[in-house]
Amino acid sequence: MGGLPGVDLEGRVALVTGGAHGLGAAIAEWLGSAGAEVMLADGDRDALERMRVRSAFATFECDFASPAGIVEAFTALKERFGRLDVLVCAQRRRPPAGPLLEISFDDYRRTMAAELDASFLCVQQAGRLMRAGGAGGRIVLVATANAPGVRRGAGREVAEAGLRGLVTAAAAELAPERITVNAILPGAIRSELSADELEAIAASPLAAGRMLGEPDDVARAALWLLDPDNSYVTGTLVTV
Repeated sequence: MGGLPGVDLEGRVALVTGGAHGLGAAIAEWLGSAGAEVMLADGDRDALERMRVRSAFATFECDFASPAGIVEAFTALKERFGRLDVLVCAQRRRPPAGPLLEISFDDYRRTMAAELDASFLCVQQAGRLMRAGGAGGRIVLVATANAPGVRRGAGREVAEAGLRGLVTAAAAELAPERITVNAILPGAIRSELSADELEAIAASPLAAGRMLGEPDDVARAALWLLDPDNSYVTGTLVTV
């Protein structure tokens, strides 16, 4: 892990949802290296504890399928830090495998709740805190890996389409508050993929050159979008 020259987050407070694993953890580490005070929200208690010990981040155990749980996470952040400058939404729910015609509606709704609904609520809560602070802010949503040869399932595809719409709407509404809203669309990132998915990528006719990215590749892009000086990039989908 390195850093981006000139990105200074000293004195800024960042919340990373899904921050105990994969892309969320990598982005949190880069935020910390740039000087930010970081809180991680995640549903995995053991992984949160490992991150707390390793990086001394504040942590909050959160069920992203629960609106009340999300509100509690933001309340805890406000009580501890008194402000919010950066939000990264990277929470995940791996949907059950299966074709469209066989997915149960309950599984579909659980995927939507943990990814799209949770991101909506997080953006809403963050926007309110940033507006109250009066200093603007940066919001980045991290989509799920879109790798050649990997089928993500109907539930996740619908959630991803919703995330893109959320970025467009939130960017327009929050611009007067000096809050930017962008999304990162990861490609084949090693830590986000299962062994079966990695095998599918290797067999894909689209695979060429460097087949897999690393979490740090996504973290570099996130840090650029979260730079306080990067104030004129909003409503953008950045493919990594």
